[in-house]
Amino acid sequence: MNRLGPQKSSTMPTPAKRLPERNGHEDDLGQNRLVAKKMAEDKARARTVARSQAVAEKLSTATDEVASAIAEATGAVEEMEKTMQTIAAGAEESAAAAEESRASINQIEKASDDANHRAEESLRRVNEVVALAKSTTVDINALIKGVADTADANLESAKMISELERQSEEIGKIVHAVTRIADQTNLLALNAAIEAARAGEHGKGFAVVADEVRNLAEISEKSARGIQEVVNEIQNQVKVVAAETESAGKKGRDEVEKAKAITVDLLKIVADFEEVRANCADIQKNAAVALEGAKTYLKGAEEIAAAAEETTSACEEAQKSTQEQSKAYSEMSDAARSLAEMSEALKTSTNAQKSAEEVAATAEQLSTNAEELKASSQQIATAIDQINKASTAQAKAAEASNVLGAQMRQAAKNMSDTAELSVEKALATQKLLASNKANVDALIVNVGKSADAAGESARNILELEERTRRIDKIVDAIVMVTVQTKMLAVNGNV
Repeated sequence: MNRLGPQKSSTMPTPAKRLPERNGHEDDLGQNRLVAKKMAEDKARARTVARSQAVAEKLSTATDEVASAIAEATGAVEEMEKTMQTIAAGAEESAAAAEESRASINQIEKASDDANHRAEESLRRVNEVVALAKSTTVDINALIKGVADTADANLESAKMISELERQSEEIGKIVHAVTRIADQTNLLALNAAIEAARAGEHGKGFAVVADEVRNLAEISEKSARGIQEVVNEIQNQVKVVAAETESAGKKGRDEVEKAKAITVDLLKIVADFEEVRANCADIQKNAAVALEGAKTYLKGAEEIAAAAEETTSACEEAQKSTQEQSKAYSEMSDAARSLAEMSEALKTSTNAQKSAEEVAATAEQLSTNAEELKASSQQIATAIDQINKASTAQAKAAEASNVLGAQMRQAAKNMSDTAELSVEKALATQKLLASNKANVDALIVNVGKSADAAGESARNILELEERTRRIDKIVDAIVMVTVQTKMLAVNGNV
């Protein structure tokens, strides 16, 4: 503002040349008008300066507030930028963790698929073993029946052979009686010969009869001795056959009991393998759960990775926007500083119009920066909304992945526990199978021996049959001798 220098009173006319009265009066009026005009201009100028000072004061206050707000906003933007950096770093870590999880899940998927195939193969083999064990049980039951029947037959044969031994003793007694009768007949023939010799010529015919009777008595005695020898042989062989047959029967009974024990073991093996089969089916079920969970987990990991990538992209956009905001706030801060300086200058400016134009230009720059900040804020808001959506999706995927992870861990634990039980059961069954095989081999050997013994007994029985036929022939001879003796006795009477 132009400062006016000190002036002398303008109301007082300066001494001058004295003009005519009329001209002097007009000069006074003109001078007064000039003075009044100047005073009005001074007042208007003073009012303008006052208004400028008031505006400058308000502008200074507003500028201070804007500067303070810009400082706070700049700090907030810096904090937001740090936050975005942290979020971006977390998103990168999440993406890396998701990628690492994906690699691990791929291994789990492969292991689950392998476990499923192994369980399927084990199930097939277990089914074969169960079928074989059941078939073997049926065969052994048939063998048990055959051995039991054979043992019963042997024991019954032993009883019959014992009866044969008793009957052979009876035959021995009869043979002894026949021998005694033959001796007596021989003595009678000798007495008859003596009497015939005494009778002389009349006793010749009787002597012939007596001689024939003696011959027949000798034949009977010889036959009786033959029968006795055969009976002795039969008795000896009957004892052997009876002992062998009884022994074979008892051994057969023992083998039946052993075979029953083998059958019990086989039934236990079948039951154990049924349990192993159920375990294999359970492993298949858990492997399927783990496999399905792995696939779903992989999908979740991909969603987490995609969300992390989206978060990273949104953070990058937000960081760019915050950098633009930082730049805009810096420019606004500079403009606010300039505006503050202008407001101070406006208080003492002599050219209000020029100062106002400068202030308006600076304010326009602030307005432009504010518009840029608004656009950046909208971009940041959009990015934050994307980050929120991605974070929500990531959180849901992570929660689902945690649930799936727990299910997969439980399935893996179930598979491990079941596999451990199956291994223990398989090892125990393997030992039982080895023992059972040894018992079956021993059973087969013993059954073979029993068959051999039964064959030997059969041959001995055939020999006994042959000897009884010899007895029959000798008995027939004795019967014939008896008939002849009777006929001679009739002739003697005649």
